[in-house]
Order: sequence, then structure tokens, then C-alpha cells
Amino acid sequence: MKGGYKPTYIFIFEIFIFYKLSRSSKIRLNNTLIKKQAIQLSLDNLLFTNIYPHLNNTIKQRAAAINGLEVGVVRVGSFTSVATQWLPYIIKEFQDDYASIEVKLLEGDYSTLEKWISTGIIDCSFLVSPSSKSFEFQPLKKDKMVCILSDEHPLHRQDKISFEQIEREPLIMPKESWDNETRQIFRENNIKPKVKFEVSDDQAIMAMVQNNLGISVRPEMTLTHIPDNVHVAKLEKDCFRLIGIAAKPNSSPATKTFIKYVYSWIEEHHFLDI
Repeated sequence: MKGGYKPTYIFIFEIFIFYKLSRSSKIRLNNTLIKKQAIQLSLDNLLFTNIYPHLNNTIKQRAAAINGLEVGVVRVGSFTSVATQWLPYIIKEFQDDYASIEVKLLEGDYSTLEKWISTGIIDCSFLVSPSSKSFEFQPLKKDKMVCILSDEHPLHRQDKISFEQIEREPLIMPKESWDNETRQIFRENNIKPKVKFEVSDDQAIMAMVQNNLGISVRPEMTLTHIPDNVHVAKLEKDCFRLIGIAAKPNSSPATKTFIKYVYSWIEEHHFLDI
């Protein structure tokens, strides 16, 4: 090991980690017992890399934070509409400002993203409220729900569609793990839909609607490329999905930095609506 210091033991319990050196320096992640000399040694010499890679990343980030550095890896989860409309721009600007923090992106459905946060596969994720109560959730945007239908459909000239009309029409739905908001609207308004197809891809839903195979209720952010023969109508009352970013408490310094950056970017580009 560099500098001639060798560890005599490593004891791991919950979020407290004590790393004893021959000089009796200690590292305590939670707050106070961190000596700068021990921190500098630990960045080069910690033995957790192969055994506990996520833990090793967190230790290095906390140690670097004490020295005023911004380093680390942030593993970010997202669903499709955010991954295509926001994240390419957020990640580019973030990495311009924080070149020492690497961002890794994983895409999934709502339930998978929550599971990945819980198990530590990702550090934070864009999610739709309500999410698990064990997460810290930062609201970002109310995404309005609308009805889409083909211009061959008898209702396509209406600006507003009633829930009673929706209940009578064949419906194209996202698969359950890709959608909480539509089902919640139906439950809250006592709608029993006639589901004709269930698919996981937004473009597949759009293509089916375009060919007049049914209607669908979708968030506006999923409608980036609307074909000319697809009509968008309001629902009889305003309904939204609440998009936010979620993480477990006691996130790493790099994760907290990324979450703050996301909020600032959303606010700066006038998407913030909570």
C-alpha cells in the first residue's frame, strides 16, 4: 500500500464504516470522525472495489466531498419520455460542468425502476408519483393527460371527450408496469374501460390509434411526433401524472449534486410545474 500504512481490520455495519490504519486514523462515513490524511489514503487503498463496488464508490465520493472535490458515478434510471426529451440535454450540460462525475443511464418501466432504486442498482430515477414511501421524491412537472384518436373516428371533431364516451370505446392501453396514471384516472372516476390491446411501446400505441384500432389516454410528453391523422382531445376534467426524481435517503454526494442540477435545469427551461 502507498505511504506504508496497512489496514489492521475493516468492520462494516450498516452505513458506519471504520477503517483502522497503523496510525489509528479512522473513517466514519456518517459525519464527524473523518481525518483528511486517512481520507486521502483511503481513496487509493480501500479494498472494497471488487467486493462492494457500490460501497466503494460511495466512500470515495464522501471522502472527496470533504476535500471539496466532485467525483464519482451516478446511475440514473428513466422511462422513455423523459429519456428522450430531457435527459440528453441534462446529461450533456451536467458533464460539461462536472467532468469528474460519470453518468450512467438505465431505462425501464415504473415498477422496475423502483426495484432498481431499492436494490441499489441505480442511485436515482425519474418516476411518477406516487412512488415508494421509502424514497425521497422531488416533484418536477405535472404532465397533462389527453385522449388520442384517429381522424376517422366518429368523435375526432370533439375538443373534449367525456369519461362516459371513453368507457364505450375500444381502448389501447400501456401494459400495467408502464402505466400508473391512466388506471388511476379510471379508478377515481369509476370508469370500466373496454381494453382491446395492451402494449408497452408509445409508438406502437400511436400506430394503432392512427389506424383506428381504438382510442387511448396518454400523457402529453409521450406525444412528441403526432401523425397528421391523429386528433388530440382534452379529457372532461384536467388530469395529470406528476413526474419527479426519486432516490433513497442518504444518497451519495454525486447523486445529490445530480438531483439538484436536474431541478435547476427543469426550472431554467421553464418545464417546472408543481
